[in-house]
Amino acid sequence: MNAFQPQEISIKIDVRHALLAVATALDFVGVDDLHHGHRVAYMAYECANVLGWSDEKKQFAYFAGLIHDCGVSSSEEHLRLLKLMQPEDATSHSRRGYEA
Repeated sequence: MNAFQPQEISIKIDVRHALLAVATALDFVGVDDLHHGHRVAYMAYECANVLGWSDEKKQFAYFAGLIHDCGVSSSEEHLRLLKLMQPEDATSHSRRGYEA
């Protein structure tokens, strides 16, 4: 085999662990609001529980809540969103998060 030929590599990723890592990284965007994603995830899970959703759907709601702010790209944007509470472009970070 040539040293410059790419080798096939098989990597297994536990998506749940990856999402937890993303949520932890997101906590550093809003340094004054630690574990916001985790709190939203818990509320989403409990809402799904009250609605009688299946375990699979409850888990989906939890992880969606966990990373719901992944579209917030900077601490400045985070502070602006908190300060204005209803800025004109409040959905821009939601769209970016959805696209991600």
